[in-house]
Amino acid sequence: MRLPRKISLANLPTPIQPLNRLSERFGVEVFVKRDDMTGGAETGNKIRKLEFVLADALGKGCDAVVTCGGADSNHARATAVAAKRLGLLPHLILRKPSKRLVGNLLLDRLVGAEVTLVEPDEYYADLEGIRRKVFADLGRRGRKPYWVPTGASMPVGAVGYVGCASEIALFEARVGFKFDAVVFGTGSGGTAAGLLVGAAIYGLSARVIGINTGEPAEELRSETVRIANGCAELLEFEKRFKASDVVIVDGFDAGGYGEVDERTVKTLKWFAENEGLLLDLVYTAKAASGLVGLLERGEFKSGDRVLFIHTGGLPSLFTHYDLLA
Repeated sequence: MRLPRKISLANLPTPIQPLNRLSERFGVEVFVKRDDMTGGAETGNKIRKLEFVLADALGKGCDAVVTCGGADSNHARATAVAAKRLGLLPHLILRKPSKRLVGNLLLDRLVGAEVTLVEPDEYYADLEGIRRKVFADLGRRGRKPYWVPTGASMPVGAVGYVGCASEIALFEARVGFKFDAVVFGTGSGGTAAGLLVGAAIYGLSARVIGINTGEPAEELRSETVRIANGCAELLEFEKRFKASDVVIVDGFDAGGYGEVDERTVKTLKWFAENEGLLLDLVYTAKAASGLVGLLERGEFKSGDRVLFIHTGGLPSLFTHYDLLA
């Protein structure tokens, strides 16, 4: 396996800890991998990907990074902070917020990221056109920009979660047992793709289960396969993946990306009050809601060991103060 260039940005490996109350509640051993502890302001799953993505940008002589997302995007915030650490100019194309300047957008502004705010309809209809305009403007200013898609979900970014799989394999070897499932939130496919490739490389026997956080399942499955195969090719790993390899669980997205329902809020509060684990309402509370749903259905039997990946997102929690007051 040949790894692409990497810049160390994250605190790795992240710890794996038991979730004792959840385990007692369902009679299944549940653990959490704390990828919310990968760093400070740039924390979360995105920073694993950005270690490789931003190294690629620097390797190509770029001095600006352009990415996109919602106004409260965890990925955009992580990209902005990490780019500033490396002396790169971050430019964020974001959907206009419906609330005041809080959460991730506040941090984007604080580190001095350039921000282009667009109406949601325009964003979805013509993101590529908006991207070209931003690139042209940066070019006129003497900048060489590098494009990072939503969630840094691209083959080179997925390599970061191949590394996560290696950490899981090392943990299993140290404690002398194997996980039966790895559960996490999936929205743009990069984390799922990296875990699929990493599980194959490092011999994980666990089922890799993504809880859909609000995207059309078939599109998400197709994108995950595309990224996984690109990642495998980049690493010179011979296995190729197909749609049936991608497990996506629907029904816990509260109606779509960024939407919130009573179950999601209830799940967030339960984990905070019973496990001291702080989630966010866009990704990790939905992923945890899906995990609980699988446990309630009896998807896992007594004695099984399940690993939940906490992918971060705490700053976005402060956008939802009205729901939690």
